[in-house]
Amino acid sequence: MTRLEAEAKASPLLSHALSYQRFGFSVIPVHGKEPTVRWKQYQRRRPIESDLRRLFASDDATGLAVICGNISGGLVVRDFDDEDAYLIWKLSHQELSEVLPTVKTARGYHVYFSNCHRRITKFDDGELRGAGYILVPPSIHPTSITYEWINPLPDGPLPEINPFAVGLGKRYRASRANRVVEEEEDTLTCACSVSLTEAISKTLPRRPGERNRRLLSFCRVLKSIPSVADLDVMALQPYVSEWFRRGKPFMSGEHDEDDNFAEFCYAWGRVRFSIGNGPFATVLRQLETTPLPGIAERFSSPSTKRLIHVCRELQCASGDAPFYISCSTASEVIGLGRMAVWRRLRLLVDCGIIEMVQPGTKTRAARYRYLSSDSASLDGGSSK
Repeated sequence: MTRLEAEAKASPLLSHALSYQRFGFSVIPVHGKEPTVRWKQYQRRRPIESDLRRLFASDDATGLAVICGNISGGLVVRDFDDEDAYLIWKLSHQELSEVLPTVKTARGYHVYFSNCHRRITKFDDGELRGAGYILVPPSIHPTSITYEWINPLPDGPLPEINPFAVGLGKRYRASRANRVVEEEEDTLTCACSVSLTEAISKTLPRRPGERNRRLLSFCRVLKSIPSVADLDVMALQPYVSEWFRRGKPFMSGEHDEDDNFAEFCYAWGRVRFSIGNGPFATVLRQLETTPLPGIAERFSSPSTKRLIHVCRELQCASGDAPFYISCSTASEVIGLGRMAVWRRLRLLVDCGIIEMVQPGTKTRAARYRYLSSDSASLDGGSSK
C-alpha cells in the first residue's frame, strides 16, 4: 500500500487536502460552508503537509475549501449558481468549456482558471470569485449534495485566461429590471433577443399543470428568433425533445415525448404572436408616448398610476372587447409583487376605474374592461 493509499484509507478528506496542496492550492477544512479554523492566515501562507494533518485531525470537517487568489496560483472561479446560465455560456464557448477545470455544485457549476482578478464580483446568476474561498470536491453541501469534478484539474498549472474576454465576466440570467414583458394571455416574461438554449430555459414548466401554457410560450419565443421562425417543425424536433426532457419533472406521467411533440406541431402552425409582437408588447411601447389618464393623478403611488395607464392602453388595443392582464404580468411592469398587484387591481375595480369581466384561472389571465374617462371621479366612472 502506497503512502497516498494509506492516507486515503485513514482520512479521505486529508488525502484530498494533500492532493490539492501538492497542486498548489491553499486548503482549509469546512463544516457545511463554514471554515472550522481561523482561515485568514492561509491567505498569506499556504498550509504545509504537517499543518493539514493537524487541521484535518478533527472529525468536525465535512469538506474542504480552497482560498482564491495569489496564494493558490492566481485561482479565480466563475461560480454559476444557475445551471441554465452555465449551459448558455458553454454553448457559446464549447472548446473552452471542455478544457477549463469544472465542478458540479449543489446549484450549478464552478469554472476554474488563473487570472489577476482579486475581488468578488457579484451577478444575479452567481459570482466571479478572485478572493475568499470556494468549496471543492468531495465536499458535501448543506443540502447533502456532493461536489464533483466534471473536468478535472490539469497536470500542470491552471489555464490563464481573461474572464471578460471569454464570457465568464458577465451575467447570463436577466434581472427583472432588464427584462421586457411580452405577453397577451400568457404569464411568460422573456428577453426579446434569445438563443435556442435560452428559449428552452426561459419557458420550462416550473410547477405541475403548466406544461400546455409553457409549451405555447416556447412556440412564441421561437417565433421571435428570425433564423428559426420559418423552420419546419422537424428541424425543431431536437429542441422540443430537450425542452420535454428538462421539463419532465414538472409534468404528469400521462404525456410522453411524442404527445408533447404533437402538441408543439399543432401550436407551431397556429400561434398568433411571437414574443415582442403581441398586444401587450405594443402597449408597453406606447406608454412612453401616450399621456397619463387624468384619473391616475388622484393616486399618490407611481405604481398605481402606471397600472391605470397600462389598463387604459390595453383597452384601447382591445377595442370593445375586454382585455387580459395577469398579476404576474403586471408585477413585472409596475414593480410590485403579485399579491400587491392583485390588491391594486381590486382597488381599481372598487373605484369604478375598471371592472372584472372574467376571473382568471391557472392557465388564463383575468379579463377586465376599462371604464373611467380622464374626467371621472372616484365615485365611479362612465363607460368608455
